[in-house]
Amino acid sequence: MINDPVIRRPKHHFETANQPSGVTFDDGDARTHFPWSHFTLMRYSYSEPDVIKIMIGEWLVTVRGHNLEPLIEAIEKRSLAKLRAQPELMNDRKYEIDSFATGIRLQPKARGADGQPAQSELPFFR
Repeated sequence: MINDPVIRRPKHHFETANQPSGVTFDDGDARTHFPWSHFTLMRYSYSEPDVIKIMIGEWLVTVRGHNLEPLIEAIEKRSLAKLRAQPELMNDRKYEIDSFATGIRLQPKARGADGQPAQSELPFFR
């Protein structure tokens, strides 16, 4: 008998819901919850296909991951409820077809002397 791999549907390693009030990011050290009403901007660059940058409230959330298109769609629809970094999945071939985050970085938006966002800290518009 030939040992063929089992063909399965890609799995999304994040949680979605119908109209969640907010989204929780778990970077492995802490969970941080943001209300969707504070969502401002998402940026995905084709030159960096493994990175999504999200501006939500006073925070810049940078997500690194694998096969991010389903995650991008969940963010666009505001249906993303919870995302946890799972870097261990990157080294296992059985997750090759799945969508997951390998790292999440939360940074407060930098402020200038006038209290406005500092121009040098807006990587979205370069």
